[in-house]
Amino acid sequence: MALQLEFKEEWLNLSDEQLGIRLLSSWIAFQANLLGASSFEEVSGNSASIIADIARLNIDNIKNLAIEKALKFIIEGNPSRGGAMFREYLMESAKDLHIQELARKGEKFRPARKLGSLSEKTKYIYKLVENNPDLTAKGLYKIADKEVLGAMPITTFSNHVSKFKKKQFSFHVLSLM
Repeated sequence: MALQLEFKEEWLNLSDEQLGIRLLSSWIAFQANLLGASSFEEVSGNSASIIADIARLNIDNIKNLAIEKALKFIIEGNPSRGGAMFREYLMESAKDLHIQELARKGEKFRPARKLGSLSEKTKYIYKLVENNPDLTAKGLYKIADKEVLGAMPITTFSNHVSKFKKKQFSFHVLSLM
């Protein structure tokens, strides 16, 4: 059986508890629809048996296993934990879809770095400048470990060096004031 739950993006703004309750209500509606329920009364009449069936739920698809576990947390009285698990499932699913879309376009997935964090290459360049403050960018490039830099062109390397030297100069000027 294919799992098809209608999901709205604004659900991500809900608290974990609200998201868990929304998952349970969507699951009940989905299952009631499979049973042929066409009115609210029919859905309500089937909801107790649908909730009882969740305890016996056994999803074989590894991708949807998190939904089963989330639903079980919710019916056991922990909608916050179930909602948190469902949120994580949604975020991972969105990331997977994004990666698939990039692959179709022939692009590479690049996980985002934390704001303000530096790549290992940039950290290496900054350390190189600190240890050799009198060398120019070309001089630093000559002594740099090419395995660390990879295929970085000298223009990119020079941009990093000048950016760091400006930061050092700004800091030095500020500390003199």
